[in-house]
Parts: sequence; C-alpha cells; structure tokens
Amino acid sequence: MMKKWWRLIWRTKQEQASTLLRLRISVFAKQCYGMERTTMRTLSQPLTDTDVYFALPEEVSALGGVTQFQTIYVISELDDSAIAKLADAMSAGAVLVRYQ
Repeated sequence: MMKKWWRLIWRTKQEQASTLLRLRISVFAKQCYGMERTTMRTLSQPLTDTDVYFALPEEVSALGGVTQFQTIYVISELDDSAIAKLADAMSAGAVLVRYQ
C-alpha cells in the first residue's frame, strides 16, 4: 500500500511540474505536503497520531466500538450482518465504504 501511495505522490508532483499556473502549482504543493505526512499503521500498532489503519476483519470485530474512526473501507469478504454490526458501532456522521 505504501508503494502505491508514494507512486500517487510522485504522479501528483509530475502534474505540478507540468503546469505553469501558479494557483495549480500551489494546490499540488499543498496536496503533496499533506500526502507525504500521512501516517499508516496496522491496527496492532495503535498510535493517536495515525491517519490510516490497516486491519483484518477479526481485528475490527474485536474492537467492539469503532467510534474513533470517521471512515472505514472494507475490502475483504464480509457478510451483510457483519457489515451492519460494524456500521452500527460507528459514530454518527462516519462513513463505511464497502468494496465488492
């Protein structure tokens, strides 16, 4: 995942280098700045300043309440009841994205 993330940053820098418009250059610079500082960890290494966590379905289920997460992306096979249970545990306004 990190390799893909850095590849995306590199493409963003290429876009920045390909324009002469100062506003677009500034936007790309801010975007790269934020992306380079994004921290990613597994759920077994919880730190309060982490932006993105990766977890197996059973790790998320073991959490019980997942109210501290604003967005959860589910990319593994989970049945509808497991998805509903996860969504019910999330705080109001949080987003659950399910990839199939």
